[in-house]
Amino acid sequence: MWEIKEPAFPCTCPSGDVFCGMTLRDWFAGQALAGEMASQNGSNGEFTGTTPDEVLLSRAKLMYRFADAMLEAR
Repeated sequence: MWEIKEPAFPCTCPSGDVFCGMTLRDWFAGQALAGEMASQNGSNGEFTGTTPDEVLLSRAKLMYRFADAMLEAR
């Protein structure tokens, strides 16, 4: 797993830390998820309120694999 802690949106936190918010890896994973969700037409029922937690966790892990690949390509 990647241990990069580079912030997606650097800022100065009230505590004085430079890192505040999500990592670039989190942001890449979120973008991959947004693309996946936008491509769903809703007719197959893949992502509904009845989707099992194991399926959702598996998809979330896949988004982080995409993010890791993007970080490596970077």
